[in-house]
Amino acid sequence: MKTITLIASHTVDHIDDRDRGLQIERSGGPAYYCGTTISSLGYRPAIITKRKPVDVFITISDHKEHIRIDHIPTISLPKRLPSHDIILSPILGEFDLYEFRSRRCTVFLDAQGYIRSPRGRNELDWQCDLQDLDQVVALKVNRREFQHVHKSIIDLFKNRILLLTKGSDGVELWHDGRRINIRGHAISSTDTLGAGDTFFGSFVVKFLETKDAVCAARFAVSAAEKLLKKKGGGQ
Repeated sequence: MKTITLIASHTVDHIDDRDRGLQIERSGGPAYYCGTTISSLGYRPAIITKRKPVDVFITISDHKEHIRIDHIPTISLPKRLPSHDIILSPILGEFDLYEFRSRRCTVFLDAQGYIRSPRGRNELDWQCDLQDLDQVVALKVNRREFQHVHKSIIDLFKNRILLLTKGSDGVELWHDGRRINIRGHAISSTDTLGAGDTFFGSFVVKFLETKDAVCAARFAVSAAEKLLKKKGGGQ
C-alpha cells in the first residue's frame, strides 16, 4: 500500500449550528477528514501531528461558519519522513514552511492555516520567502483566502498547480500557466466542514495516480460534493 505523509492537526469540533438548532461535538480537522479520504482511496496516511487534539469552536449561522481557535501547538518534522509525497494542511500556522528547505520531497499545500486568524474574524495577508515553497508543487486556496495571498505566490503557482475552490461554482485550476474551470453543482447542506479537506485529499491521490491535474480536480470536486450530499441528509 502506498503512503502519503499528512502534516495536519486533529481537532475536536465544538459546533453550535444555529441554523438547525443543534449542538454537536465530533472529531474533525484536516488530519481527520483528509486522512479518512486518503484511506478510503487505498492509500495509507502517515499522519504527523500532535498527540492531543485541538479544540475548535465553530458557529454556523445563516449558512456561514465562524471559527475560533484559542491555542494550537507547533508541529515539527521528524528526522526521517514516512514518504516522499506530503500533504501539508495547517489550520492556524502550526507548521513552519522553512522546515522543508533541506528536505527532498513533493508537497501539496492547503494555505488556509497561514491566512486564518485565531478568532476567525479577519483573514491575514500571507507572504513568505519563495524559497520556502521550492518543494511545493500545488497550492489550494478558496476564493476568500485568495484575496489575502501575495501576488508573487499566486503567480508562482499559476505556473505550477493552483487550485482556487469556489464552493458550488467548482474550482478554477491553473496548471503550467493555463486556466481551466471545473464546474460544480449546488448542494443543499448547512454543514460544509471537511469538504475542502476531502477535495484536497482526493485531488492529491488522483494526481499521484494519473499526473493529470484536470482529471484529479474533476475527481476531487465530485468527492467533495458526495460528502456534502451526505451531510445534507442530516449526518
